[in-house]
Amino acid sequence: MQDVNGVLDAIGRQLLPKYTVAQYGNDRAAALQPVQRALRETATVLLMDNMESVLPDHDGNNPAVGVADVTAMLELCQQLLAADSRCRLILPAASCCPSRLPPNRTQWSLAA
Repeated sequence: MQDVNGVLDAIGRQLLPKYTVAQYGNDRAAALQPVQRALRETATVLLMDNMESVLPDHDGNNPAVGVADVTAMLELCQQLLAADSRCRLILPAASCCPSRLPPNRTQWSLAA
């Protein structure tokens, strides 16, 4: 995950025909609105893989330059989940910290 807008664009393109973040310029809030509307229309499961690439390591060191900002990425996840109570988010990364996401969702940890 290298860019929050790129992640939003990828999700938006899967939900909406002819969607692109670029048409909204630097206004991420405006770019998010049609995606949130689409999430309200249909129960949706989103799979966000490779979240470990934006999280600090076990020693607290931030990832290399060029990856998405973890705070912005988690904010996007929260905004997607807030679109509709039927929206689910799967973060399969072993090192992902679910406590950074809204606590009002049921979470399961699967052993490897």
